[in-house]
Amino acid sequence: MRIIPHEGKGKRILASTYFKDIGLLQSKLAVHYPDLDVEEAQEVYDEAIRQAGGEDGNKLLKQAKIETYTLIGITAVLCVLCFLYLDWYYLALFCCVPLSLLLLLRHKGLVQVAAGKGSPLPSIFMIPMFVAGIQMMKSGSIHIVQHSKVWPLAIGIAVALTAMLWLCSHYLNKSRRAYILTAFMMALIFIGNGYGFVVTTNAVLDKADHEYYEVMVTNKYIRKGKSTSYYLTLDSWAHQPESKRESVGLNLYEAVEINDRVAIYYHHGAFNIPWYQIGRIDNN
Repeated sequence: MRIIPHEGKGKRILASTYFKDIGLLQSKLAVHYPDLDVEEAQEVYDEAIRQAGGEDGNKLLKQAKIETYTLIGITAVLCVLCFLYLDWYYLALFCCVPLSLLLLLRHKGLVQVAAGKGSPLPSIFMIPMFVAGIQMMKSGSIHIVQHSKVWPLAIGIAVALTAMLWLCSHYLNKSRRAYILTAFMMALIFIGNGYGFVVTTNAVLDKADHEYYEVMVTNKYIRKGKSTSYYLTLDSWAHQPESKRESVGLNLYEAVEINDRVAIYYHHGAFNIPWYQIGRIDNN
């Protein structure tokens, strides 16, 4: 919570919402002073309605909400499908990102990049973030031999999406501090979108036969933090001349011990970016 001095006199105070009795302080301040976030959200709303055509703006806002929430729903369904399967759903999921940006332009300010506190306007911020989250989560099981071909493509996609955001924000007030901060955050998210798209699409579209290797586990350990990660250190093999630590799932981690062997499924990649997956030994 930010407390800004009345008439600009005094110091600004930044208070964490985790402080004791912070809710009581908020309620007392709300009685005597305006909530600047709410006022700013109202100004954005009024400007959007004015640009949309006054009285007709409310009807257009309803349509904007329907389209935005429908796209959010489709994105959520695709996220679930991508979490369960490594298939063409990733291509459809990525398409939700540029489609969400087009909503900004289509609805002339009635759809925001990120809506402020108390704003009745829908926003698209959650769509690229959800897409990047599921892309990065599933990319963890797709091991890239060398990233030298991944990052140029990923950054190129991020730059293209950032340019698209700027162009589609034609009806938004780009001078607002909130917009600048949000646009910067979106640019960072777009890097995740680009990386996830390259890695997952390179795997999904790769229909060629894989090469099979068996590699010895030389060490294993668990790293605990906000989340728990499981690692196996693998001996060198045909396409990896040095021993390397690999992140794996809990099931595989518990299934093998040091000096056991794991299977490597090596693929050349649809974009000629070699990748592999690690699994249990194929006994067939």
